Amino acid sequence: MKALQRIRGILLLLVLTMGFAVFAQMPAQAARIQKVHTIYWSAKLTDTVKVKINGKKRKLQPGTDVVVINRNYLQRGKSKVLYKGKKFKVKNTKLHFIADLCTAVSEGDYNLDTKLHFVNKAHRFKSKTPYLVWICLDKQRINVFKGSMGNWVLVKRMKCSSGLADSPTKVRWNGRIGFKERVYSYSNPTFSATVQYFNEFGGSGIHKWSGPGKEQLIGKHTASHSCVRLGKAHAIWFYNTVPIGTRVVIY
Repeated sequence: MKALQRIRGILLLLVLTMGFAVFAQMPAQAARIQKVHTIYWSAKLTDTVKVKINGKKRKLQPGTDVVVINRNYLQRGKSKVLYKGKKFKVKNTKLHFIADLCTAVSEGDYNLDTKLHFVNKAHRFKSKTPYLVWICLDKQRINVFKGSMGNWVLVKRMKCSSGLADSPTKVRWNGRIGFKERVYSYSNPTFSATVQYFNEFGGSGIHKWSGPGKEQLIGKHTASHSCVRLGKAHAIWFYNTVPIGTRVVIY
């Protein structure tokens, strides 16, 4: 009888030990998936804004510093801002966007598990070609995947620089590569340029860094007039590899 009780005790101890080991591994595995967010911007209020903080109504004065955490790109839209730990919406007409708050330098890039989870499980993106492109605005990275919905594999990660605060690369979930030009010239009322290895998507494009200066910003901060700039080697690879029709996710 004592021997049987001893065996039961040993088995119970083994079960508890194995259960604890599994439980101990769970937080480590969950921690592999990082929280993904789009680019944040520093901004100042240009007009008085009425808000409620901790249940009390307050007036934030012009010149108050805020962080824009969800930007609405419509001129008359409202963007979500963060002020002293509180979130609320402010009309874009009352915001002056100053600069990006990209986290690539301070925090590094997202890990591989996070990238695969983002495209395969969190969103299950489709593409009309065997390729999928995710332009990560916060990390200033272009991620190129190959495969199909739910089975995307990361094949290339490239540092980039997207649009500045006053000419941003807009969040877009259903963009695609529309056309390609080895040398492409474009202009608008305020800006014109000729660029190389141009891949159009939704009115902007991915292309080689044009002109001298500011190359040190690539992969760190925004620098363009809404296009996404790459170093020469990466621009050539992208131009020659990613086909027209490929889905481009910008977030």
